[in-house]
Amino acid sequence: MISAERRVDELVVERPARSRVFERFGIDYCCGGGVPLREACEVAGVEPEVVISELERLDFGPEEGPAVAEMGVEEMVDHIVRVHHDYLREELPRLGAMVEKVARVHGGSHPELYELCEVFAELRGELEEHTEKEERVLFPACIELASGRRPAALGYVRALVSSLVSEHVESGEGLRSIREITRGYRVPEDACNTYRAMLDGLAELERDTHEHVFKENSLLFPRVVAAEEALERR
Repeated sequence: MISAERRVDELVVERPARSRVFERFGIDYCCGGGVPLREACEVAGVEPEVVISELERLDFGPEEGPAVAEMGVEEMVDHIVRVHHDYLREELPRLGAMVEKVARVHGGSHPELYELCEVFAELRGELEEHTEKEERVLFPACIELASGRRPAALGYVRALVSSLVSEHVESGEGLRSIREITRGYRVPEDACNTYRAMLDGLAELERDTHEHVFKENSLLFPRVVAAEEALERR
C-alpha cells in the first residue's frame, strides 16, 4: 500500500504514469512535489485515502475483459471507441500541453524539443481526424454490414478501409519520429517531473496506438471486408 507520508515527486519518479492521478486531483507533482502526499492532499482539499486508492488502481491495472477477437463487430467497434478513441480524446490535449510546456522550459538545453512540438502537433491532428472519420463514416458502415445490410456502393467499405490503413502507416511514422527525437523516451539528467511525465505519456501513446491499430487492421477490418464481399456475391 502506498503511504501518505511518501513524497509526491518521489511517487512520480517511481512511476511517471501516476502524474495523471495527481493532475486529476489538482496536486502539484512537479515544482511543488517535494512534500508528503498527505500534505499535498490537504492543500488540494482531497482525502489522501481517495488519491491513494486511485494510485493503487493505476498500479494494479485494469482487469482483463473478453478477448477482442471473440467479439461481434458491433461490440468490437464499441470497444475500440471506449478503450482507444476515448483515451485519445483525453490524452492528446494533455500531452500537447506538456510538450509545449517542456519545450518552453527546457528547449534551451534540449533544442530537439522544438522539433518534438512540430511532430507531435502533426500527429495529433492526424489522429483526431482519423478517429472522427472512423466514428462518423466507417464504424456505422461496419455495423450495417454486421446486420446483413448491403453497403452504399460496391467496394464502399473496402475503399474506406484502404484509406484508413494508409493513415495508420502515417501515424506509425509519426510515432517513430517521436521515439527517435526522444532517444527512445530516455529521461535526461536535468528532467523535471513534467518532462518525465511527458516522456511516459508519449511512450504510452505509442503502445496504445500500436494496440489500437492491431485491433483494426488484424481483427475488425478483415472481418467487415469479408462481410462486404460475401454480400456482393449474393
